[in-house]
Amino acid sequence: FSELCKMNNNLSPSPLAAYGKIRKTCAPVGYCSPKCNVRDLKYSSADCKYSCCIPAPWKGK
Repeated sequence: FSELCKMNNNLSPSPLAAYGKIRKTCAPVGYCSPKCNVRDLKYSSADCKYSCCIPAPWKGK
């Protein structure tokens, strides 16, 4: 039952929803890492144990 609750929590809106978006897969656009680079966008994905980090599309000055 607790596993089911955890799964449902991923689908419900929460304060953390904007912090970590969910992707089906991280590759080939991103990489899996427990800690993303400051400029990377942080996602959750099925193929990453930790976070999926995707380099931001804009170029820094």
